[in-house]
Amino acid sequence: MVEAVGLWGAVFRYERFFRGWGCRTGVLPVLFVLVVTGTAGCSGPSEQELAREHYEQGLQFEEHGSYRRAREEFTHAIRRDRGFTEAYVAQSRALLQTNNLRAAMASVNQALQLDEDLVEAHDLRGRIFTYMSDNESAILSFTRAVQLDPEYADAYHNRARVNLDDGNVDSALEDLSRAIELRPFEAVYYMQRAQLYTHLDERDRALRDLERVLEVTQDDDLTTTARRMMESIRQAP
Repeated sequence: MVEAVGLWGAVFRYERFFRGWGCRTGVLPVLFVLVVTGTAGCSGPSEQELAREHYEQGLQFEEHGSYRRAREEFTHAIRRDRGFTEAYVAQSRALLQTNNLRAAMASVNQALQLDEDLVEAHDLRGRIFTYMSDNESAILSFTRAVQLDPEYADAYHNRARVNLDDGNVDSALEDLSRAIELRPFEAVYYMQRAQLYTHLDERDRALRDLERVLEVTQDDDLTTTARRMMESIRQAP
């Protein structure tokens, strides 16, 4: 904050300049004081803005696979803004990536306390339950996600994986087909369905899905896997 003596000293030093404009003494100095004090009183970024900065930084770390550093940034964001639901979800994702399941569940539950209709949080909660081998709770969470948003493709895909693990082949196939309908350029979905068709000895359908994988993916590992599967299917008796 500008001290009074220094401020008024500056005003009087510029008084001759103000008079040169033909203005009455005292008018512009007062304006000068208002401008300077107003500028000096400007506040910095709000806590919410700082939280957003930490959150965005965390997303960058997450994108590059630096999950521990991402988690730290998301934690800083939450400390700045306790109502930042996106930060809780992101923190939970990072914790899941570092295999800290209990903490991941606590974070996603906090997000759902703030917003019980947060679709991504229900889907993430289902994934955590899957890692905990609690398939029943996982199914419930994925089902809640698609109830809230019938076009949330990942939830269908994730529920299909759990259904398949439980031996519910028909339900898994239905969910995978729905996920593909919603996101027809997602190679992983086709790969999963091709594996299911192979299990069901639906070779032609499996091959069509694997061909679709090759059309839409730019991932070298997926491409290699798809080609190997196609070769294996064609060579099978």
